[in-house]
Amino acid sequence: MSAFALQKTWKNDQSLWQIYRKIDTQELLFLQLNLKTGDIIFTEAKLLTRMDIDFFRVLGNKAFISGMYNDRPVVEMIQLFDKSAKVLPDLYANYFRINTIEVDEVDQLVHVLVRDEKKCVFYLKSYDYEGKLVINRTIGETRKIPITGKLLSLPDNRRVLVGNFAESCSNYSVGFYIHDLIQDKTQFIDFTQLSNFFSYLPEKRQERIKSRLENKKSRGVEVKIRHRILVHDIVKKGNEWVLIAEIYYPEYKSPTNATGSYVQVYRIGREYFNNFKYSHTILCGFDEQGRLKWNNSFPLNNLESNELSKKVQVTTTSQEELLVAYPKDRFIRMMRLEEDHSFSDLEVQQEQQNTNKGRIVDEYQLDLTSWYANNFITHGTVSIRNLQTMATRSYFYDIS
Repeated sequence: MSAFALQKTWKNDQSLWQIYRKIDTQELLFLQLNLKTGDIIFTEAKLLTRMDIDFFRVLGNKAFISGMYNDRPVVEMIQLFDKSAKVLPDLYANYFRINTIEVDEVDQLVHVLVRDEKKCVFYLKSYDYEGKLVINRTIGETRKIPITGKLLSLPDNRRVLVGNFAESCSNYSVGFYIHDLIQDKTQFIDFTQLSNFFSYLPEKRQERIKSRLENKKSRGVEVKIRHRILVHDIVKKGNEWVLIAEIYYPEYKSPTNATGSYVQVYRIGREYFNNFKYSHTILCGFDEQGRLKWNNSFPLNNLESNELSKKVQVTTTSQEELLVAYPKDRFIRMMRLEEDHSFSDLEVQQEQQNTNKGRIVDEYQLDLTSWYANNFITHGTVSIRNLQTMATRSYFYDIS
């Protein structure tokens, strides 16, 4: 009997969902955990295609699963009651790539964000509860093309998409955007408009960069700040929405030369890839009308990772305080966002120099996961040397 393997996890306010797939088949197993009662429901179903699973969402009693089939995107809608399934229309096309799927539980809509990589166009395709296409529009302008999008429900019943955008087909972001789904209007905010985008740097370096930018503007040169960014889910804090994004870059290495040393180079291709480095994090606060009110940033000091994942964890306390934390060497750096939108430092030391297995000689992967309130789980991979045999082995660990 083939085993089931976990594919995706998703959570809303009521339930935690997991989707499992029987290896090398189209058979699925859904797990629904009620977050209030702890009750668990299992449901079996079957995919219509042998696609890989990239996104998974649930709306009501229907699951929406997307993936690639014959190098084209597919979104299947599966009715969890009778196990029937259908493919959502207008998505199976060459050069289409699904950015994300967002569900609107109030209006009972499923929003699919799609990027046409050949034409360099970003589409919003919205489907009703029966899978009928009800909204089909492009978002962006000729030289301002969205890269990501997160759905926000504002208090006045407006729905907006918030994300980052690039110039034309570039993968480098130049700012954030807010798109009003009802009014079909988009507001673009360039990184150059963020007064604290460089506040993570030492003051003198900030002044030099800002001076160079002002000199370019005075000569009539269009100034753009381009970065690769990793956008988090939007966080609610009191009557504000906070957007968090981590700025990163891939690092590459050339082959060893005759002396055996490495020369670091940076390029678009993925040959000789070394790791990802994270330079800093930017936070932007929006009011309940979707207007930008403040921004700030803090350094990540070129934090390294061999996989692209969120290194900064964000949580809110019962007092509506916003805490951010990230791993730094053998420490967890924790900060609180103050009323004036500055950061106050807290730091929790992780003493892991020795274990009952030996002495730690290398900690080459360290991650942090938000748990609840101001509690976090630290996990990663370390190399431990046996003090008797001096042999070295790698171990995975977690600390809560």
